Amino acid sequence: MKIESAENIKKRIAEKDEEIRKIWEELRAEKEKPREEIIAELKGIKRTTGQHPGGLLITLPDTDIQKYTPLNYPADNRQSEWMTTHFEYSFLSEIFLKVDILGHDEPTVLQKLFQLTGVDPSKISFHDEKIMSLFTNADTLGIPEFGTDFVKRNLLTPLKPTKFSQLVQISGFSHGTNVWTQNQHAIYKSGQLSLDQLIACREDIWNFLVFWGVENKNAFIATEYIRKGKWEKLPDNIKEEMKSRLSDREGELYFSILSKIKYIFPKPHAIAYTMTGWRTAYYKVYHPQEFYSVLLTYHTAVYDIWLMTLDPVAITFRLNSLLGSLSSYKNSEKELLSIIKVFEELNKEKKRMEKTTRDLKSFGDTWNRMDITKILADVQEKINTSGGKKFVENLRKNGRTWKLTAKEKDLLFTLKVVLEMEMKGLKFARGLDFNNSEIKDFKIENNTIYFPFTAIAGIGEKVTEKIIAYRREKGPITSQWKEELKGLLNINHIQQLENLEKHNLVINL
Repeated sequence: MKIESAENIKKRIAEKDEEIRKIWEELRAEKEKPREEIIAELKGIKRTTGQHPGGLLITLPDTDIQKYTPLNYPADNRQSEWMTTHFEYSFLSEIFLKVDILGHDEPTVLQKLFQLTGVDPSKISFHDEKIMSLFTNADTLGIPEFGTDFVKRNLLTPLKPTKFSQLVQISGFSHGTNVWTQNQHAIYKSGQLSLDQLIACREDIWNFLVFWGVENKNAFIATEYIRKGKWEKLPDNIKEEMKSRLSDREGELYFSILSKIKYIFPKPHAIAYTMTGWRTAYYKVYHPQEFYSVLLTYHTAVYDIWLMTLDPVAITFRLNSLLGSLSSYKNSEKELLSIIKVFEELNKEKKRMEKTTRDLKSFGDTWNRMDITKILADVQEKINTSGGKKFVENLRKNGRTWKLTAKEKDLLFTLKVVLEMEMKGLKFARGLDFNNSEIKDFKIENNTIYFPFTAIAGIGEKVTEKIIAYRREKGPITSQWKEELKGLLNINHIQQLENLEKHNLVINL
């Protein structure tokens, strides 16, 4: 019997392995095929049972909506009073009437500003050069509808509006889909059309068509198709009428604009939003103390009292506390990363602000002492020498490419507000005052920002209510606060307040 060599046996085994692998790949491909087909079928369907904050579908009496769409409980909560349609509204728009009933904070904000200043927002003039300059210079942080980075960077800065009507256009652009971006932005930038020649709101479409000579009814029909993003379904006879009224160049340009629109904002909404923004801007110009007090109270959601001081000593204490607890407190790494991410972005904002002014001395000592680059470099050095290799790797990996979470964006906004206050020379003292601080409201008076008790981590509304009740009944809280409040505060509260006191952040005792 011939004995086969080891080399031949290995070769035959390898051939069999390859044959088995090919059979397996074929079987796997056959098995995956139905799965891939199912995935393709599932693309685009509803992935959550979330709920629009105010979108309501109106049905006729005795109409069973489930003939047209299944219903879901929002967030799968079977105790919910409302139910949601499984299919999106766009699939049901030919069957039901939809209304949006949305809540707005701005009337509450204006009412609060009215109470603090005595200036009735309904009496504010819409012809004020100082207010207009705020929009022209994109100095709109905290102004509703005009204070987002997108509006400031992509609309206010390039367009430099000088008229109220142009602010209405900008409101239309910012709320539309494929109205400014991926459409008229490039046309304006190339100089083919001026701002006044652009289409910003639904009514602009009708006005332009009638101005060109299109018959009123056809202009209305065209507007209805275009505002819903249905240019392709617009009847040919109306397109021909529109084309016959325009020169070849004009027709080609405006046909291109109208055909790209997916959704366009109604002008009454744009005007209402712009009026609210303008009225809010009045208080920013003429009553900054009250404006920033209300802004911090109603439009900031995440606070960090140490970071809001803009004081390098207090900030460093906060960061060192997190560095010291990396091994014992599992959330310290996450918190530290978040602060570093936010400070990277805040540093960019600080440098942008510095570029827009010639006199940096006017910013004051706090601004000039707050060297964010140095603070970040010191933290990085401490991390590098801490021995926390995993954390260092995370930091380097995420360093320049990270995206901010929603919570981090909220903290960044809060710090931008405080930074802007400093830039504008509003040199407020900052701190917690046992006898003046409120539960949630940022109180600003006598050139002092009184932080609310709930801005301190771990101190909730219930504890704060007890502190306020104590000072109401017993009188002012003194430097013996630990003894006076010993029945209300736990060890963690006392430790945090002691640290604040050491850094002069418990004030007016």
